[in-house]
Amino acid sequence: MFRPMTHLRALATSLAALSIAFTTGCGGEYLYDDVDLTLDFGFTPSEAVNDPYVLGSAFTIRVGGVDNDESDPQKRTLASSNPSVLALSGCDTTFRSCSATAVAEGSAVVSAFDEDGDLVAEEELQVLAPDRVELTPHGREIVRSAAPAAEARILTGGTSTYLASYYRGATKLNGNGVLTATGDGVEIHVEQSFLFEDRDWLQLTPPNEGEFEVAVSASGLPMLTLPVFAVGADAVTKVQLVHAPSKHEPEEHESLTVLGEALDAEGRTVHGVMFSWDLDGDGQAGSGDLFRYEYVEDVEKRLGAEFSGLRAEALIHAQSGSVGTSNATGCTAAPAGSRTPLGGSLAVLGLAALAFVRSRRR
Repeated sequence: MFRPMTHLRALATSLAALSIAFTTGCGGEYLYDDVDLTLDFGFTPSEAVNDPYVLGSAFTIRVGGVDNDESDPQKRTLASSNPSVLALSGCDTTFRSCSATAVAEGSAVVSAFDEDGDLVAEEELQVLAPDRVELTPHGREIVRSAAPAAEARILTGGTSTYLASYYRGATKLNGNGVLTATGDGVEIHVEQSFLFEDRDWLQLTPPNEGEFEVAVSASGLPMLTLPVFAVGADAVTKVQLVHAPSKHEPEEHESLTVLGEALDAEGRTVHGVMFSWDLDGDGQAGSGDLFRYEYVEDVEKRLGAEFSGLRAEALIHAQSGSVGTSNATGCTAAPAGSRTPLGGSLAVLGLAALAFVRSRRR
């Protein structure tokens, strides 16, 4: 049976191996994973292992830095010293990769061997169970001003998306595929993004007004109970535009994002609100809570966002832009019964492949 996400992951692994093969030299071989600590949905291998991994997570481990000959690809074999802690499967010697699963708490040494059986790289990796999970609104993550959510206040019929981050004490744990959530009165979807962005996402959609609770677990362990307040459009009394804080002057054609937010009378954010946008009075296609544009120093225009008769404005330096939504989580794989934007996944992979071909031509 054809499994789209399995094939997409395989293609992602192949593209990654090809990218590393052509962008690394003979400066020593090393192991790296596909976790990528920078959440930018870019085709950017981390070129490092990012343990400790959260218990139950699955990811890919690869060998980088191989002095590769296109006509005679150098094969590598990977092995785990403790498969009961970190199990390897689905290994591909040509692309020098294995799927890894964090089976139990503990540590394991992952070793890479060349075709003669000689050790070329190894790392001791740790697996830990989480003792807490933090949920942060994706929109605020995008504009780099996120804080963990103590509650979810959502427009009835709207969808709000939260990034799940796992911790053991003060230590952040990496990997995905370990989040579960249950609750009555709220539509709940758990999604996983991959292709160098291994993350778990919680999406909540309350169909009716009221107060609800969502029980969140990670690695099979109960983590928190999230209060959910579903409110109507009349609860929104103000809208605002949020820019990412900048430590430097934007560069010409740098990609920037503005987040639209709805607030209630007490200044609390109401998530799941989609805005109508205009730029110097010209209506922009679609509705959403994000406006993306390229910085153009010599062009200044007034950006506006409207919801239910309320409006916010800001001056931006842009020739044009596009409307988006923080409910888009990139290239995703979702559990059975969840929404899976397969078309978006294929598009991302296609763009990644095109970017790779272009980089080779340059």
